[in-house]
Amino acid sequence: MNPDRAASAGYTIRPMRAGDAPLLLDIDTASTALFATVDNPEIAAIATSCGPPLEDFRRHLEASEVKVACDNADRPVGFIAFEALERDIYVWLLSVHPDHTRRGLGSQLVKSALEAGGARGAERCVLSTFRDVAFNAPFYRDQGFDELPLSEAAAPLRERFHGEVPAGTDPDLRLLMQFPLGNR
Repeated sequence: MNPDRAASAGYTIRPMRAGDAPLLLDIDTASTALFATVDNPEIAAIATSCGPPLEDFRRHLEASEVKVACDNADRPVGFIAFEALERDIYVWLLSVHPDHTRRGLGSQLVKSALEAGGARGAERCVLSTFRDVAFNAPFYRDQGFDELPLSEAAAPLRERFHGEVPAGTDPDLRLLMQFPLGNR
């Protein structure tokens, strides 16, 4: 999918603004419902899990860098949140509202995070995701990410990985992925 499609379809990417957090939580809640379509019951159960309380979500967003995809009326429809982790940037959340998927927004948001990480001198962009969910690892592979074996990851990345495994989910269903920023 061409990431420039998002820009040509009337969408823009901007930094998060005060007041965006409730809208971003709604976007994440709506996009989490897509897990119900996954054949694996452990993963499908994520669709029914409750998200974080708004204040916890807001605090995590405010401690991160957040890029927001907006429609032509400047309404948020997707976002990516990332933070520094040692010499890397770590993407902890990418969500696009289901009404706005398949338009290149996810790709454009990833591109914006990679550009921001490169501008701050990060060595790579890292994230954890599900191996076999089409809108997870296969999507990131299409963006140029590859697997970072957990055995080769530094302790802070391994801790982050284990901390992001949803309750009741086998950690082997997930993987770490990386994108080197030195060649951007």
